[in-house]
Amino acid sequence: YTRGWVMLNVGLSWFWWRHLDAGLHAVVHGDFRYSTAMQRRLLQIYSVLCHHMLDYYQGCDCMGLSQHYQHHLYTNDARKDPDWTVFAVGRNWVRRQPGNPWQAYNAWQCCYWLVVRCILESVAEVLTMLSTCVNGAMQVLEAPADLPRFRARLADVLSWWSELLLSPGYQGLAFFFQPWWQALGVLMLGRALAKIVLLPFSEAQHFLMPEMPSVAADEEFVISQLRSTANLRLRSPLVRLLDFLMFHGDSMQVEHHLWPAMSFVHLREASQVVQKTCMELGLPYHEVGYWDAFAKVWQQVKDNA
Repeated sequence: YTRGWVMLNVGLSWFWWRHLDAGLHAVVHGDFRYSTAMQRRLLQIYSVLCHHMLDYYQGCDCMGLSQHYQHHLYTNDARKDPDWTVFAVGRNWVRRQPGNPWQAYNAWQCCYWLVVRCILESVAEVLTMLSTCVNGAMQVLEAPADLPRFRARLADVLSWWSELLLSPGYQGLAFFFQPWWQALGVLMLGRALAKIVLLPFSEAQHFLMPEMPSVAADEEFVISQLRSTANLRLRSPLVRLLDFLMFHGDSMQVEHHLWPAMSFVHLREASQVVQKTCMELGLPYHEVGYWDAFAKVWQQVKDNA
């Protein structure tokens, strides 16, 4: 993107942008722990290039649990899952769930939901990243309490700026080599394409589950995970390869939530065993097709308008 190769940039930035996010997810789960050195090095790389997600995976609440850890404990629970509560409560431009309070503008969301997802969300994410980097730079100028804290603060701020400049999701370096309007236009176009292409992956994992009764207090963990997770069904070997390289098999949500510490290289093999077992025992096993996901999202948008 610093050379101004627009078609190559727009065509591939979504792949690498999502790969970095999934790479951090995989290394946090220990998928590369067969080599301690490799695990440590990849954690350093992905922690910088996807720094905005680091608190989600490693930050702790008052009970010492990260948001991602809570997501695995309370998968798709609208009251407890941090991945869900952001969208299931409060006002949203696009009302997707009955729990969202209805606003007058939601009556028109069928007309503008794609614009919100592709443009408004992208602009908000870029501005949030820029604001965080500027605020971090201002904090570095403040008088430090001691040298170790200053070094930690400086390292954190440098990581934020590194992601802003280097990540294909923000492409800050391009603004030093291309006209600002061209760099901004290509960035927004690449993000808009990414929002569309990656829609089934993110939605199938979290927001396209069928309506189900509330979880019983004595329900077994395995049954709860099977009820509340879904895989993205991919038939094409080429698409499966792209999924493996870009998401590290993260579309296999059922198996990933049953065995969070299982390396992604074994998830597809495990899915065959789990699916067969669920069929034999009459247990739920959910899958959503790539194109089916678009139809389900559109139906949610219409039903909750």
